[in-house]
Amino acid sequence: MNHREAESFLSDFRRRLVEKGADGSANDLNTKYLNLLVQYEKMIEEVKLTKSSHNPVEAKDILASFSRDEGLKFFTHEYDRSVGTFNYSKHIEKSSDLFQKLITSRREYLNKETYDRLWGFTKGTFFKTYGHSIQMAWGNTLLKDWCEANSEIYPSKYLLPKYIQFADKGNRSIKYAYFNDVINRFKFDIQLRTDDPWQTLDEIIKKGVNSSGLNTDFNLQPMPRELKNVDLFIDTVQIKSALSNFFEWIKKNKTRSTDLSVCLIDNADTYELDIKHLGSYVSWEPYAEKWNGLSGDLKTVRDILQNVCDWQMHVSTENNCRYTYPYLTRHQSINQPVQPTLISDWNADRDVTYKLILYK
Repeated sequence: MNHREAESFLSDFRRRLVEKGADGSANDLNTKYLNLLVQYEKMIEEVKLTKSSHNPVEAKDILASFSRDEGLKFFTHEYDRSVGTFNYSKHIEKSSDLFQKLITSRREYLNKETYDRLWGFTKGTFFKTYGHSIQMAWGNTLLKDWCEANSEIYPSKYLLPKYIQFADKGNRSIKYAYFNDVINRFKFDIQLRTDDPWQTLDEIIKKGVNSSGLNTDFNLQPMPRELKNVDLFIDTVQIKSALSNFFEWIKKNKTRSTDLSVCLIDNADTYELDIKHLGSYVSWEPYAEKWNGLSGDLKTVRDILQNVCDWQMHVSTENNCRYTYPYLTRHQSINQPVQPTLISDWNADRDVTYKLILYK
């Protein structure tokens, strides 16, 4: 029984009790029916928590389906002879069933923005990338018409009409001339890759630093070379959005310090990415309600990174105490308030660290 069926049953159960003279209160229900009522109420609550929980490993596996032969590979890879010749209608028909099986049925494991991006690219006429929308996707009738006129040819070489080649009128440096450019943008949106030196994790961080203005006001220590080698499936658009927020927060506190460092720890199953505002600290009471992640900027970033990666903050206070705030932990509900943990009651080296846990 799913949560909607449970809710329907519970509603009908209460109605029948009222018809029999019960007022629906615990005092008026016998033990048997009360236990049944509690059971279904608990089921509904558990399902609601599941749908708001954080599952980045499952999300990673869904994104990887765009690289697997039995998955949605041919949205991003050309057909080879072992598969046969390309046919647009058959491809769309087959992939529609796969999309339902591999993505829609597991939608609760995806960030809303991620799901919308996957749906837009594979089934819609446009999709959103970081900072702009791309007005071409697999569901666009212009692409369909080209495929029908050029049978058995994969549409990577389809030349986009000039009026949609540029991402927006305000930034004509972003250009998508061929459909292959669109495909590549999508591939970089769902995976940290190493085959383009301008799209690697270190470049993403550098661009975020530059666009936020930190490159002129802050001293950024040399970043680890290993950042160039990070290769994993993850929604990079959401990562860029989160980093943008971190850099804005750091910029607001530049009077406390202008030193910045980036660290990477390579674990067996994860990478730990630390953005450190060295010498900085917070003046808030550590247990204040504004820290619980249920409102404001913290809630915004929590929503951005749900089902993308884990997120913690390690902060120093004015009196040199150090706390950690686990805003996103695997299988944690994002609707639960976050409680801090005291790491140290004295630490002379102050900093505010934004820690992202990326799953391999």
